[in-house]
Amino acid sequence: MADTTSSRMLVTPKASGFWVEDGVADVSTLGRRSGAAKTIAARKAEAGSAGGDDGKAGRRVSRAISMGTADAIYTLESRDVDINWYASYFVGKEHQNYICQADSEFGDVIVSIVKVDNDQSPHYRVFMLLRDKNERLIVPNPKLRKIAVKELLTMVAPGYGRLAKKLVRVTNLGLQREILKLEDLTSVNRYKFGVLLVKAGQTHEQDMFGNEHATPAFEEFLECIGTRIELEGWEGYKAGLDNKFGNTGKYSYYTDIHECAVMFHVSTCLPFTPGEGAEMKQQLQRKRQLGNDVVMIIFIDGEDTSFDVECVASHFNHIWAIVKPIRRESRATQYLVSIVANESVPYFMPLLPSPPVFVRGEDFRMWL
Repeated sequence: MADTTSSRMLVTPKASGFWVEDGVADVSTLGRRSGAAKTIAARKAEAGSAGGDDGKAGRRVSRAISMGTADAIYTLESRDVDINWYASYFVGKEHQNYICQADSEFGDVIVSIVKVDNDQSPHYRVFMLLRDKNERLIVPNPKLRKIAVKELLTMVAPGYGRLAKKLVRVTNLGLQREILKLEDLTSVNRYKFGVLLVKAGQTHEQDMFGNEHATPAFEEFLECIGTRIELEGWEGYKAGLDNKFGNTGKYSYYTDIHECAVMFHVSTCLPFTPGEGAEMKQQLQRKRQLGNDVVMIIFIDGEDTSFDVECVASHFNHIWAIVKPIRRESRATQYLVSIVANESVPYFMPLLPSPPVFVRGEDFRMWL
């Protein structure tokens, strides 16, 4: 295992088309959302490059959850982004539901507002169901004042304030049931990620997909991020894997995190086709699964080896988390990490610590 803390060596340099976060890069220059990235960069500077945030690109409600490790404090975003807000924070509590029908810009709109008065953090929660998206907002209310609907909607986005005049309050339970159904349809709580093993010196996808078996270091990593499950008879989230006839292998790796189901498409768990023909060299069974994943985890098990994000031909791969095991003297396994994304992908969290090294364990699994 390499003994280095520079994650730049994990990625084959690209002239353009991608951005790389390696714990050193100025995040204000990464991705399309430079304004958001500058805010993130400021937070990182204030924290002394010792932590970061975790979450998906888009509208976020952030709450810091600090977790200590041997080398750093990592800060993860609230799980609120992945749970059903209305079911969790509105149902069973006194709140108001409003509807606006056939707005020329937003279509049919449902607005739910709940006022939370407590000693620690009094606030409003605003939840909006629109034609093509959901909006969520927490508005701090330390003075316990009554905030008008128009003002709350304007805080969500300036254009929403004008809807206040059109809103009609609805008190029947039928609307609550409809909101629950609609939110459930638009919520994402299942994810699939590809995991590809890269051995020393491998630079072509045929060699990578041709790794028939996992290495000990790769198995150790897989056991850190998930649990090995037998696919036959598996009744949980399958992510396209076959649980009846064994066409996609006997085992896979799965985990639950923040009330979300995560299935990993692991290259060495998928069927290996021996032989010399074109299909055998390309290992199409494996390529079919991992090539259709938006996010790929690349595990490098070898010295002096970097990964070229363009070596795997795919229209769907857009984000790569590149991981390499290292050891420091007699301490536990640690991982050097770098994040690469297509330039069309907005910068997203979590920030990498500096140096971008994680101790193997639950904190690393949560961060990744």
